Amino acid sequence: MSQLEYSNNKSDLFWSLQDVSNKRAGQILIKTLCKYIPTYSSGAQQIYSEGQCEFSSVDRVVFYPNTEDYTKTFSRIPSNAIRTTSIHLFAHAKQGLTFLQQKSGKATGSSTISATLNQILSNIDKKEGFIPILQKSNVQDTSDKRPLLKLSTLDVKSLESEFSSFEISTMLNELKKGFMDLNAL
Repeated sequence: MSQLEYSNNKSDLFWSLQDVSNKRAGQILIKTLCKYIPTYSSGAQQIYSEGQCEFSSVDRVVFYPNTEDYTKTFSRIPSNAIRTTSIHLFAHAKQGLTFLQQKSGKATGSSTISATLNQILSNIDKKEGFIPILQKSNVQDTSDKRPLLKLSTLDVKSLESEFSSFEISTMLNELKKGFMDLNAL
């Protein structure tokens, strides 16, 4: 994978750790997740299924997409196809990666990643439901000072007017690979 200069990278492919108490844990969380969960650039209107994260400072993690393999990048993805959610991911000491749903800053439910990944894979096969996407955001702390990363979701139905069913299936099959690898951990 070629290394891009930071100045050439889209400014929306980074995460700020400024408000995180344990910056190292935040860096590890993002660096781990960016290997498996697709990343969206609203500036380029692209989804990247593969890339790597580097630390440009203690407070900033930058995503560098794989630009050598064109099958890892999907273009013309409008920003309205990426929806914000109230779902976050954080590393739980006993349960590993955990999904947390929050409303008005208060937790309303949680599930371990192993319990949720099969549902995500099923959603991808059905071309519906919650398909996690990473995009530029600030990482926050949980109440007990663990880094919490907000997730977005891909609205596959909104792509149907722009892409053929074959193009959508190709994209989803590629995006699915990262979730399958994450599920194998």
